[in-house]
Amino acid sequence: MNYSIEIIRLLAVVLITFTHTRHNLESGPAYVLLEEVPKYGTLILSVISGYLFWSKSRLEPGLVEKKVKSLVVPYLLANGLVLVLVTLVYLVLGFNYLNRLSFDFSLITEGLFSLNGPPINPPTYFVRDIFLIFVLMDVVFNRRWWLLLIFLPYALFGKVLLRYDILGLFVLGMILAYRQPKAGKYTYSLLFAVLTIAALIWLPGYSKYPVAAFLFCFLLTLPLRFKRIGGFTYLLHLYHSPVMVMTYPLLAKWVPNTLLNIGLQILLAVAFAWLLYRLSERWKPFKILSGGR
Repeated sequence: MNYSIEIIRLLAVVLITFTHTRHNLESGPAYVLLEEVPKYGTLILSVISGYLFWSKSRLEPGLVEKKVKSLVVPYLLANGLVLVLVTLVYLVLGFNYLNRLSFDFSLITEGLFSLNGPPINPPTYFVRDIFLIFVLMDVVFNRRWWLLLIFLPYALFGKVLLRYDILGLFVLGMILAYRQPKAGKYTYSLLFAVLTIAALIWLPGYSKYPVAAFLFCFLLTLPLRFKRIGGFTYLLHLYHSPVMVMTYPLLAKWVPNTLLNIGLQILLAVAFAWLLYRLSERWKPFKILSGGR
């Protein structure tokens, strides 16, 4: 494992965590930090996924089976636990945490299986899309045509991918993994810096893509050392949003200062993910939550 990727992935997930904070900010530096900058988190994760796929796993046997363990099971647990919890709170206390979904069959089709939109635990839509992309890659590289059946319910009743830019950036990550060893250390950083400037001038709405690619390439060149905490990063991605949603009513009541409130939301989400991570390090059955990481 390139340890720079551990840091890049953690930074990307922290950015995603920022964007799910509850607040009433509409402008200013804090708003930009919490609403604009975090948009790069998912984009960078998409590049990382493609890069690692090409570097490590594209020709491994049983790719989809491994991704069921590392992606599908944690996804179903992260959404299933939230579904059960919000249902119990509604039935026992009468408090409705749902704002996009209803307490009907759509709670399963949309809240759990995410046919047409993000699931009940919104940030995990990335896990849904990236798994389907891995299925596609297994079909393309290993000729396992029967795996196309996995796409059938989404093609018939929903959307195959919720965000196709994730697929595009995944492919870009594959290209970088293939080409970067043959190029100079900073070649692609310079290339995407130029593309970013060009996009800002002529296509500002699309500038986020070369920016994400530049950040990935630049950070990858740094001689960084870091502890392997992929399990913590993954758990933070999976569980930060429900922690924030559940704790926000209490924080809103007792912590009126907006910035302090936001800081506590992030701190509680990080603390919960770290607790799950430490538990999984101590008791191996808990590793199912992070797909064995």
